[in-house]
Amino acid sequence: LNNMKKYKTRYPNGYTEKIGYYTYKVNKAIEELNPSDLVFYTAKLEYFMNRQLELNERLAELVD
Repeated sequence: LNNMKKYKTRYPNGYTEKIGYYTYKVNKAIEELNPSDLVFYTAKLEYFMNRQLELNERLAELVD
């Protein structure tokens, strides 16, 4: 018997939606002159951009 759960990726289409959301939040923080939100959302944006870069690299390796 195989009791292992099937692995399901949390973001099957990559991180583009998250990147878009946090880009919006960064721009909103700039418009509102809110430096604390800007720092917070910039960190989130950077995290998801790096995750997308890693994903792109893994996908490129599969193609090669």
